[in-house]
Amino acid sequence: MTRSLSLKTAAELLGCNKRTIYRLIADGELMAFRVRSSLRIPEESLEEYRKRKLLEFAEENGIYRDQV
Repeated sequence: MTRSLSLKTAAELLGCNKRTIYRLIADGELMAFRVRSSLRIPEESLEEYRKRKLLEFAEENGIYRDQV
């Protein structure tokens, strides 16, 4: 079973605030599910988002994949 993260934890790991996490979920950038009244983010979803953003940054700045 995959670990799920609270919005606060996800925000801390990305270095942003919870509002940004809500926006990423609304935009479809992060997957989330609800447990009663709280949202949870699968750890895999956060890792996939990070990897996607690293690759986008590398492509925009001419950095080769093996350097990321």
